[in-house]
Parts: sequence; structure tokens; C-alpha cells
Amino acid sequence: MKKKVPSYQIMNKLGFTLVELMIVVAIIGILSSVAIPNYQKYQAKARQSEAKINLAAAYTAEASFAAENSTYTSCLSSIGFSVTGSKQYYTIGFSNGVAGNGACGPGNPATSACTFFSYSGTNPVTPCPGTGKDYTSFYAQVVVKAGANFPIESNLTSSIDKSTFKIGTAGNISSSVATYDQWTIDHDNNLINTVSNL
Repeated sequence: MKKKVPSYQIMNKLGFTLVELMIVVAIIGILSSVAIPNYQKYQAKARQSEAKINLAAAYTAEASFAAENSTYTSCLSSIGFSVTGSKQYYTIGFSNGVAGNGACGPGNPATSACTFFSYSGTNPVTPCPGTGKDYTSFYAQVVVKAGANFPIESNLTSSIDKSTFKIGTAGNISSSVATYDQWTIDHDNNLINTVSNL
């Protein structure tokens, strides 16, 4: 005849001991300490696609303008470049210091301001509507790291003259660092990650 097991012994066999629960918590903690930083790094790398796409579009706009006018220009909005989307992590374009230099346009040497985008003969005709946001640069709207500053046009590594240019972009895309992830693209279509904060 089979011996009957008391109910209190059955309940003890179905439960977890404190040691078992602590082991499970420790395993979850170890997995989280590895997984969360990797996930955040993956998110930051995904945000870099904004920089690459916008720089490629700016390069195309500059190349098209130069094919028709034999000069580059810093007046991005007037040559068909703009940024889209409700979240912009990167400020992109030319800094005001280089945008206003007199090394673009017709002539040899070129002496017109790089903010002009229309010429008649040897004279500049139509200047960029203004300098700063939405003309020579487009500003970021989002930072990932709490307390990080928004990058402004003076944070951009950029240069321009009649036959060469370098467009810069800078953005805070990492939740662990407040510094900027920075990229440039030049007239030869060289896309370079000059400073990575990943």
C-alpha cells in the first residue's frame, strides 16, 4: 500500500528557496549589465544614419549647383537642401564664419561671398536670404543625454570656396556622453566620422 504524503511536504516541494531566487536575480542583473549598454550603443549607431543621409543629400545639392554655376555656395536652403522629420539629432551645414567668406562665385580669383547663390556675368545677383538657421545650417531639435547642449553652427567643422567645400554635422546621440558625434563630407564625397562619441 502506497504511503500518503502530508500536504505540507507537497507545498514545500513546489516552492522556491531564497537561494534559488537570489541566483535568478543575480543572473538577470548580469544579463542586464551587458544587454542595456549594447542596446544603447545600437540605438546611437542607428541615429548616425541621419547624419549620413543628410550629408549625402547636401553633397548632391552642392554638386548640382556647381555643375550649373561653376562655384559652390553655402546657401543650402536656396539650392534645394533641407532636413525633414520631427526629430533632428544633428545640426548640419556651414558655420557662419566660413559661410560669409569672399571666396566663391565667378572670377579668378573668386571674390564673392559664399552666401550668394545667383550670378549674372561676373557679379553676384542674389544673396542667401540670411545666415544661420535654415539657410546655411539646420539646427538639431533633440539631444539624447540629459543636460547636453544643442550643437549650434559654430560647432560644425566646415569650409567652402569656389572649388572645394566641407559640410559638417554634429549631434548628441549617446545617452552616456554629452559630447557630439561629428561627421563631414567634402567635394570629393569623402564621408568621415571626425569625432565619435559612441
